[in-house]
Amino acid sequence: MRKLFYCLLICSPLVFAVEPKTFDWIPPTQNTDGSPLSDAEIASYNIYCNQVVLGNVPNTGGTDTWTSPPLPEGTYDCWATTIAINGEESPNSNSVNFIVDPSVPGAPTNFSVSLP
Repeated sequence: MRKLFYCLLICSPLVFAVEPKTFDWIPPTQNTDGSPLSDAEIASYNIYCNQVVLGNVPNTGGTDTWTSPPLPEGTYDCWATTIAINGEESPNSNSVNFIVDPSVPGAPTNFSVSLP
């Protein structure tokens, strides 16, 4: 058992959670056919990143923001969809691309050159 534990620590790639992101959107007011869509007809929103549902945000009346859990380092392509109370899912919103990168180290200080 101890060997398995050490292998999990050493053999597995490490993924570090770096930072959460806040996603914002404007709730739709129309169905795709142009008919009115009331807030009461919206059940939730799905937030997708890289083809995977990152979160499902229940509609609590005017819901338009959600903060993700910390995301690992990488490049992301994200969008949202609306889920109606009848279970229908909307087409994708516009997509947003971003990179999560660990902090860059600070620059050296008191750099100087001595002249002979």
